[in-house]
Amino acid sequence: MREVVLVVLQLARMTVTDLLGSLNLPEEHIQYWLNRNEALHNFCSQNETCYSKYELNNKQCWGYEASCSKKDSFSARKAKCTKPNSWQKQIFKKQADFAKLAEVLSTITPICVSNYSEGSSLECSSHLRFCRAKNIFFDFHNLNAKNSKRYRNDVIQKGQAGGNCNMLFNEAALRSRADEKSYLQSWAHELEHFSSYPTFEVSKRQCDVIFEKPTVLIKLDAASSMYHHFCDFVNLYASQHVNGSVDMDIDILWWDTVSFLAAASPKPLIIHYARNCERASEPSALATVIANKNCG
Repeated sequence: MREVVLVVLQLARMTVTDLLGSLNLPEEHIQYWLNRNEALHNFCSQNETCYSKYELNNKQCWGYEASCSKKDSFSARKAKCTKPNSWQKQIFKKQADFAKLAEVLSTITPICVSNYSEGSSLECSSHLRFCRAKNIFFDFHNLNAKNSKRYRNDVIQKGQAGGNCNMLFNEAALRSRADEKSYLQSWAHELEHFSSYPTFEVSKRQCDVIFEKPTVLIKLDAASSMYHHFCDFVNLYASQHVNGSVDMDIDILWWDTVSFLAAASPKPLIIHYARNCERASEPSALATVIANKNCG
C-alpha cells in the first residue's frame, strides 16, 4: 500500500510574547509596527520599558493602510524627488514603496470559510499571488523527489488539496483568480484543485505530518544571482506586512521540487522536496507574495 502524506495548513494570527526580545527589526521600523499590529500596540502600552521608549499616540503608518495619509507614511520624508508630486514619486509609490501592498490587501477575498475553530479557511489576493489559510491540506504523493525537476507545476493534482469549508466554498472566485499560471508568478498551480471535503479534519488519522507552528510557504526566486535571492527576503517581509505580523516563532516551508540562509526565523528551513510522498499539516499557513509578478 502506497504511503500518502497530507500537508494541512492552519493559519492563525501570530501572538506576541516578548516584544523587545523577539522582534528582529530595524529600530526605525518598530514604531510603525506598533501602530500596524494591535497586539503589539496593546502589549507595549502595558509594558513599562516599551511604553517609555516608544510613542504610542501618533499617526505614523507604512503607506498601505486605508487611513494612512501621505505626510504620516514611512517614505514621506525618505523618497527624494525634485518636485513633491512628480511622476517619478508616483511611480515609486506604486512599484517600490510600502504603499504598493495596498493593492494586495484590497483584493484579498474569502475562498473557503467555516464556522468552527477546527474548520478550514482560505483567502487569497488577485491572481493568487498571496494567500492565508487555516486547516487545509496538500497531498505530495506525486512529487517523487528523487526524479523531480525544478519549477514543476504538476505536483498537486485533483483531490490533493482542500479543507473543510462548511460555510462557504467560493469555487468561482478560485477559478477566476487562477489566471496567472506560472511557477514564480502565483500559487495557481498549487491551489487550482483546492476543494471542500466535509469529512476532513486535522488529525493523525488523516495527516502524516502536522506542523504545529504558524508556517510560511515560500518559493525562492531564480538562483541565477544574489539580486534574485535578495528579492526572496523582500517578498517575505512584504508578506509579513500583508499578514500584519512579524513574530519569529514560525516555521518556513521552502516550496521547491528539487534539492538558505534563515533571516525571518531562527529555525532551520523545512524543504518541501524532503516531504516526498507525505501528507502534511500545519497549524497556520501563509503563502508569501510571489517572486515574479507581472508588472512588478
